[in-house]
Amino acid sequence: MISANYLKFTLLFNLVILQLFGIEFKTIAQCSINANPSAFYIGNITPDTIWQLTNCITGGDYFTFTAVAGQQYNFTFCSNGGTAGWDTEISINNAFNTGVTGAYNDDFCGIASQLSWTATAAGTFAVYITGFGCANNANCATLAYQMVNPPPPPINLVVQTGGNNSNAPWLVQNIFLSGCSQVSGVNFTGNGQGIGYFTNGASIGIQEGIIISSGAVTNAEGPNNQSGVTTAFGTPGDANLTTLTSFNPCGPPSATFDASVLTFTFVPLTSSVQFQYVFASEEYDEWVCSSFDDVFGFFISGPGIAGQQNIALVPGAGNTYVGVNTVNLTNNSAYYNQNPTGSIMTQYDGYTDVMTAIATGLTPCQTYTIKLAVADAGDSVLDSAVFLAANSFNAGTAVSVSSFVPSSGTQDAYEGCQDGYFQFTRGDITDLSAPVTLSLIITGTATPGTDYQTLPITVTIPAGQISYQLPVIAYADLLSEGSESIIVQVIELQCNCTYPPPVQLNIFDSTAPFSAFINSPPTICQGEQALLAVIASGSTYTPYTYLWSNGISAPAVFVTPTVTTSYSVTVTDDCGRSTNAVVQVVVNNPPPNVFVAPAGPFCSNAPSVLLSASVGGGTWSGPGVTPSTGIFNPTIAASNGAGPYTIIYTLSNSCGSSIDSTQIVVNTIQAPVIIPQSICLGTSAILNAGSGYSSYIWSGGAGSTQFVTVNPANSSNYSVTVTNAQGCTSTASTTVNVFPLPNVLASSNSPVCVGSNIALTSTPAGGSGTYNTFVWSGPTGSGFASLLQNPVPFTANAANAGPYSVTVTDTNGCTASDNAVVTVNPLPTANAGVDKTICTGQSTNLTATGGGTYFWSTGATTATISVSPDSTTTYTVTVTSAGGCAASDNTVVTVNPLPTANAGVDKTICTGQSTNLTATGGGTYLWSTGATTATISVYPDSTTTYTVTVTSAGGCAASDNVSVTVNQATTPTITGPNTVCTAQSITLSGSPTGGTWQSS
Repeated sequence: MISANYLKFTLLFNLVILQLFGIEFKTIAQCSINANPSAFYIGNITPDTIWQLTNCITGGDYFTFTAVAGQQYNFTFCSNGGTAGWDTEISINNAFNTGVTGAYNDDFCGIASQLSWTATAAGTFAVYITGFGCANNANCATLAYQMVNPPPPPINLVVQTGGNNSNAPWLVQNIFLSGCSQVSGVNFTGNGQGIGYFTNGASIGIQEGIIISSGAVTNAEGPNNQSGVTTAFGTPGDANLTTLTSFNPCGPPSATFDASVLTFTFVPLTSSVQFQYVFASEEYDEWVCSSFDDVFGFFISGPGIAGQQNIALVPGAGNTYVGVNTVNLTNNSAYYNQNPTGSIMTQYDGYTDVMTAIATGLTPCQTYTIKLAVADAGDSVLDSAVFLAANSFNAGTAVSVSSFVPSSGTQDAYEGCQDGYFQFTRGDITDLSAPVTLSLIITGTATPGTDYQTLPITVTIPAGQISYQLPVIAYADLLSEGSESIIVQVIELQCNCTYPPPVQLNIFDSTAPFSAFINSPPTICQGEQALLAVIASGSTYTPYTYLWSNGISAPAVFVTPTVTTSYSVTVTDDCGRSTNAVVQVVVNNPPPNVFVAPAGPFCSNAPSVLLSASVGGGTWSGPGVTPSTGIFNPTIAASNGAGPYTIIYTLSNSCGSSIDSTQIVVNTIQAPVIIPQSICLGTSAILNAGSGYSSYIWSGGAGSTQFVTVNPANSSNYSVTVTNAQGCTSTASTTVNVFPLPNVLASSNSPVCVGSNIALTSTPAGGSGTYNTFVWSGPTGSGFASLLQNPVPFTANAANAGPYSVTVTDTNGCTASDNAVVTVNPLPTANAGVDKTICTGQSTNLTATGGGTYFWSTGATTATISVSPDSTTTYTVTVTSAGGCAASDNTVVTVNPLPTANAGVDKTICTGQSTNLTATGGGTYLWSTGATTATISVYPDSTTTYTVTVTSAGGCAASDNVSVTVNQATTPTITGPNTVCTAQSITLSGSPTGGTWQSS
């Protein structure tokens, strides 16, 4: 079990540590729990589902945070990491800390130690912290804060009817009322289905309460899956509601139907009454601004009120009633909420924000009547309803009074040291929106102004706070008076219109002395610290102050004496009384000093050595050293990585250890690595012993440098001894192998003509007897290369003429080369001349060029020959140069046939007539008349012969004649009688003969 003294010591020690590390405490303080715009703003916090802590804060500070509607938040100083040594107060205000939202807690760390607040709307809010009466407002505290859980998703409204759920008196008394309102005469008119009890209403802003509707209240349950929900009761409307429709902003008044009316009487304790509600309707949004202005009203009547006054009004809109046509997407839209199709919250298509109905100017303890009514307007189709928030009807509440002393939890205060408080608490904490002012009568045996600071005769519980604490400051008059009393009577009506009982606070003289003791510190060695902490108890006047003999004013101090020393502390309580405590800190001598003798440097291949120290019996540590003996092995040390190496010698006693160390250098030398080499006879090898050495000695006098060149005639061994800058040596050796050389003979089929094949061969011998590669290269510009022993024959051209070199490499890598020269003779340029065209029966000459000798395909051997082919013929000539290289060329003689000219058949005409002559045979036509068409028209006067010449497309021509005979014309005569009788035959004679007769 942890003792109380230990806890006190821990707290004191933590405070000392904070001061030692320079943590500062702010001293700005605001003394009122009321929202205060001049308070000190610390910054923004982000509550989460896990508890979090603020940094050091003092009274008068506030934070801001963003809240989600429906989300619960917790704040505390007394658990989950929160701390405060003073009477803290917490409130939730708006973002500028200028208005209380209704969350308040007077936190005594044990009495209502956690403030839980649920946001009714989303937004930014302030958490404001102060101390009661500025008590210890400058002290440091930490606030713990948490978001309880994520905001709930929209839920389905649940409506219950039947039994008490449809019993109007039961619903009003048990669901609607709060405080201590005196209610009677509860009555409901309308269809019994028009009233019920609802829960799960958080999504519309009211968790539970009473619902009254112009239709069946069970229609209110979601989801919103019908175009228009209606229960037409056929019951009458209400006169007051009909009158309200005359103020319809969209048209004339409407008759009302299916009214549901809840009425009751009540006796208020204050001058006002209020409650919360939400209006919803199926008339939204289709019938907005029509005569179907479903309407409701809350009508109050009684002393001081003329007639019936409607208190269900649109906020900030004067006397505008709340209805379908006054709160919608167009009018007062800030208070309207659409309910989309499919929403699970409710069946109604729209609903208002949570609104507050308030009636003021009431006379306390008088009887008033309130009428809560809703009805259809214009017709009885489509339901509307009003949701009344549970416990929201508040017509006044009682106030309780108590007295206490925070430090003791009693009603007993002490002069000059402990103050007390009178606390005034609201009886109803569901509505904190308005302040409560109370009148006081103060009596008792204690004298105001002499025994205590005079108290006011009125106090106010601010809006947003559940209670208010009135401080009582008792004066230290140094007189022995025994117990004295202060009695406070509140002049405030209770639920039965009587006053609450008086409350007493006692004042006593100072209490007995207190004591203090210092913890017993351990024995220390020179240079060490000891923590001294004093624990004071017995005084009711706290906190204590401290003063140590070394001038430190804290409950705990660290001291570093070099010799045994006594320390004292004076502890003073809050009343100025003091007590002393003394403690002795014992200091022991330090252990003897030790020294380690220097050693090294060593080479890494050197033998082990024994290290020495000025005092024996200690322990060695470090790379390569044996802990118990101090034997140092350079080789082992070097295997631990690069040095130098720290070797530590430790000699310990009861008060600590004496330590000395030495740095040992171990010089490493890397053994040289010489790569073995193989060379061909007649070449040399370069041996490399590696860099980083100061000297090199090669065997056989090969040299004294890092690199040496050797050219042995036979395979030989070589060794080198190296020395580094630290004088460490190392030796390595290698072998140089010597291989015999091969030889090769290159040959070709030179000379060759252009276009024939070049053949190359190579014949190797000697060396290892096995040959890995053959590398051929050709004349510059030839582009020839081959890796074959005998390359594939290739076509010769002028660029291929010249030397061809082959290099052969045997399996030992030794090479030999040889050349073969190739001569390439050019081909002659054979030209048989251009192609020719002749007609049948013609001849032509063909002439070849190119030099040398000629041989035609006709057998002729001259450069020029004459040919007369009957048809188209190709002639070839072969030209042979002086170097024996030949080339051929062709020429074509095309023989075109003669056309068949036909001028047509001879014709006979008479004098003065014309005739057409038509030639055939193709190509072009030329008549002896000069015409060039195939058909011509002629008009000869006498017999004439016409000639036509026909030329084919190939340019060959032929002619033909045609004769046109022209006959001379004669005049015919008829002889015979000129007159004949009817039916008489006659003979006529015509001249010349041979003609034909025709009558007319």
